[in-house]
Amino acid sequence: ALSLSAFLILLQNPMELFQAGFLLSFGAVLGIAIFLPSLNCLHEAKNTLQKGIYVSVSAQALTLPIVLYYFFQIPVYSVFINLIVIPLTSLLMLTALLAGIVGIVSLSLGVFIAGGANYILIFYEMVCRLGSKLPGNLITVGRPDTVIIWIYIAILSVFIISARKYNKKRLLILIVVALAILIIPKSKDGLTVTMLDVGQGDAIFMETDSGTTYLVDGGSLDVNQVGRYRITPYLLSRGTDTLDYAIVTHTDTDHVSGLMELIEGEQIYIKNLVLPNTTAKNEIYHQLETLAKKKEIKLMYIVAGDKIIDGKVQMTFLHPPAGYQPASNNDYSAVISIRYEEFDML
Repeated sequence: ALSLSAFLILLQNPMELFQAGFLLSFGAVLGIAIFLPSLNCLHEAKNTLQKGIYVSVSAQALTLPIVLYYFFQIPVYSVFINLIVIPLTSLLMLTALLAGIVGIVSLSLGVFIAGGANYILIFYEMVCRLGSKLPGNLITVGRPDTVIIWIYIAILSVFIISARKYNKKRLLILIVVALAILIIPKSKDGLTVTMLDVGQGDAIFMETDSGTTYLVDGGSLDVNQVGRYRITPYLLSRGTDTLDYAIVTHTDTDHVSGLMELIEGEQIYIKNLVLPNTTAKNEIYHQLETLAKKKEIKLMYIVAGDKIIDGKVQMTFLHPPAGYQPASNNDYSAVISIRYEEFDML
């Protein structure tokens, strides 16, 4: 039935194969179908609570790489939230099916019955929103490489095939290894510099081998909500939910609009906001200062000669000089020299 459903959907629209919703829906059902029996082989569930946890874990086992590939974060409480959500799924399906059948005969009665399904969905949304507000709800891992995902699937397949035959402790080690391969971050190597595509604007992300992260500017004139739809997804895909330094060269909209979204939002935490020291502070400059103080972000004001030294990475600010009187916003724009071994960038 699962294969037939997937086949019919893909027959109509093959591109569904690359949609997160399709993969999560069928991945969860497939996980329950093939992973749950293996868990019961290791230790049979003896009560309703254990059975619920097993079902939730089985769904998570196959959907975890999909979640990380598309959303970059692990929802920590999802197993427990599923204990509330899953028992109502059968009732939701039956109510929706009954509403569809009855609606053929009487539209008003069908809509009335569908109201029951709607209330279940509202309850789902309420539970999920509550879970998302719990402390430590999300662990940012980043997007795993495709090779890593296939290795995870291969190890999981070995576990499923071997669950009835081999030592339980060895099989549990397999699961731990699979999770470690998927979750443990890759080691940092040297200095990474990425120019983000933000349309008419500027955003440069840098990460050193010590794990220190920098965002130089972050704004756009022609991409709406560039912080939400371009900058934040990229940072999370890198496994970054904390910026050690957000550096603003100057406060034109095409350099700071997305950065202001990051400061106002809750997905990316910024430790230090670096601004060029100037007497010509426009409205956006004052807004940045106010937002930073509200979010308890440390403000740093730089002038020519100031440096940030991070291991082999040295950032030297060349402009503006102390006491400089600019004629416009662009005139006080920070100029930064970045040096790492034989690499130089201005």
